[in-house]
Amino acid sequence: MENLAQKIDQRLDEKLASVGGKQSFSKGTVSAIKAQSSSISSEIYRALVVEFEPKFVALSDDLKHLKNQCSFMVERIKVAEHKLDEYEQEKRLNSLMFNGVKQPPNSDLTLVVLDIVSNRMELEISNQDVIEVKRLNISKGNSKQDAIAPVVVTFKSKDLASKVFKEKSKLARTGIFVSEDLTKQRRDVLNLARDKYGNKQVWSHQGRIYVRLASDSYPRCLWSIDDIA
Repeated sequence: MENLAQKIDQRLDEKLASVGGKQSFSKGTVSAIKAQSSSISSEIYRALVVEFEPKFVALSDDLKHLKNQCSFMVERIKVAEHKLDEYEQEKRLNSLMFNGVKQPPNSDLTLVVLDIVSNRMELEISNQDVIEVKRLNISKGNSKQDAIAPVVVTFKSKDLASKVFKEKSKLARTGIFVSEDLTKQRRDVLNLARDKYGNKQVWSHQGRIYVRLASDSYPRCLWSIDDIA
C-alpha cells in the first residue's frame, strides 16, 4: 500500500504518453493532474492504513497468543509423557531382562531361567518366585541371523528382582547378561549415553539412568535424551 501513489503516477504517465500523439497537454495541466492523483492516492493509502492497521495489530496479537498456547500445550504434553513413562517403569521394577539365554529343544523356558539363577547366580529360587517368563521377538533392525531374543522374567516382588540383579556379575563370561527391564524411552537414553560416554560411565538403577563423567564426580541422572550434552 505504501507504493500506491507511485504506482498511480506511473500508470498516469503511461496513459498520458499513449495519447500524446492525439492530444497535447500543457506541462501545467499534466502537473496539476499528477498532483491531484497523488493527493487522491495518498488519501486512499491513509484510509486503508486507518482501516486495516488495527486489524493487523489484532491479528499479530492473536498469533502471539496462539504461539504461547502451543508452547504451553507442548510443555503439558512433555509432563504427561514423563508421568506416563514413570508409571510404566514402576510396573517393570519387578522384572529383569536376560540376554543370551539359549533354550534346548522341547525345554521349559521357565526352568531354564530358574537353573541360571539358582546354579550360576547361586541364589535360592523356586517356580513360585516367578510370575512370568517371556521371550521377546527379535527387533527387525537386528542384522544378526543367530541373534538370541531376550527373555523378560517377572518376579513376584521388586526386592527379589533387585536381589537377582545384584548378582549379575556372576554371569560374566557365560554369554548371558542381565539388565533392568526399561521402557523404550529409557533404553534409548541408556544406549545413546553409553555410545557417548562409554559403558562403564553409564548404568541403570531402579529404572533410572545415571552417568558419571569423572571418577571423582557424583553420578548425574539422565531423564531424557535432552540431558545428554
